[in-house]
Amino acid sequence: MMGSLLRNTIHHALSRLFRRPSRPRAPPGMNISYVLDSVLNQGGLRPLDTESFQENDAVQPLRVVSSCVWTNGTLDTKCFGTDDYDSVVSKTGRQGLFACMEASMTVPGATGPPVYIHNPHDPSASEDGCFFDAFCFEPLPYRSAVQEGATHVLVFQTRPAGYKAKTQPGVYEKGVAPVYFNSHQQPTVANFFRNGGQQYRYLEDYLTMEEGQQSPREPIAIPPTQLQYGLPNQPVSHTDVKKWRKAHLMPIAVPHGTPELPTLEQDPQKVLEAVRQGFAAAYDLLAPAMDLDDDIKTVSGSRAAELVFPSPDDTNTPQQLRNDATTLLQHLPGMRHAGMTPLVHALHSATQNV
Repeated sequence: MMGSLLRNTIHHALSRLFRRPSRPRAPPGMNISYVLDSVLNQGGLRPLDTESFQENDAVQPLRVVSSCVWTNGTLDTKCFGTDDYDSVVSKTGRQGLFACMEASMTVPGATGPPVYIHNPHDPSASEDGCFFDAFCFEPLPYRSAVQEGATHVLVFQTRPAGYKAKTQPGVYEKGVAPVYFNSHQQPTVANFFRNGGQQYRYLEDYLTMEEGQQSPREPIAIPPTQLQYGLPNQPVSHTDVKKWRKAHLMPIAVPHGTPELPTLEQDPQKVLEAVRQGFAAAYDLLAPAMDLDDDIKTVSGSRAAELVFPSPDDTNTPQQLRNDATTLLQHLPGMRHAGMTPLVHALHSATQNV
């Protein structure tokens, strides 16, 4: 009884917040425009090195993943790629890569309305679709990678190893997300969350990760990108596992028991430590497979992370730190590519102020 009363109270409060026509919408809790326009844009605090990005994208293409609802009402996942970085435009006026990132960063209920993107070079498409954060339809976008032809996939997880995903819908699934999508004329997505479709997707991802980890030598069946459950009045399809694509899947996560960084954490040292932990986990797993010099093989993941991501609190002298870091970076495969030299330069610049 109390649980039902609490849910009704929360839903009523959220409805008042999102739906009252006489009241202007409250500003979003997270301001992604600051990151895109005041940090990454040209003239920003840390402008994106477009030239280096294009060089690296030519070697290792980057996909920016977003959930979307096409104009025909289909719920889907969109992988923006190189062609999109020069063509698409959002209703907010952002273009190319920045429009793609805007779509991928739009967390429902936290960062403002969905993003509408179109391709002005395609006269038949006045408005291609409504986009929002990828976690809604594809929290871990390994499915899209396999659909594009990938046969070996590394999945970097944001949760520690052994994380137990929730199976019961919470306030977000039953309140925040449905109210948000209904208020933005996307009732199908609202029902998808309310019916547990997103949670099912997330749980399926973790079960697939576990299967991939337990089958290091054999490819496993990868669930398709099409949404299977949570959509009312839609027949379930693509359930024949024998027809699914197969791939080798290896999840990478920080060790079990590693404290998770709170979503809104702002302490620089804590954020730095979390970044280091993720890098160290990947380094320790992948370094043995690399053709490293003997003196580099002895470097642990935690030490490598300290060198690549230095801190003002490091005890090494700036010169020693620069020398060690440069040696490490120059001997790591991939770091030798011309597109990675800005990383070495940035590291030198950062450690000059240590």
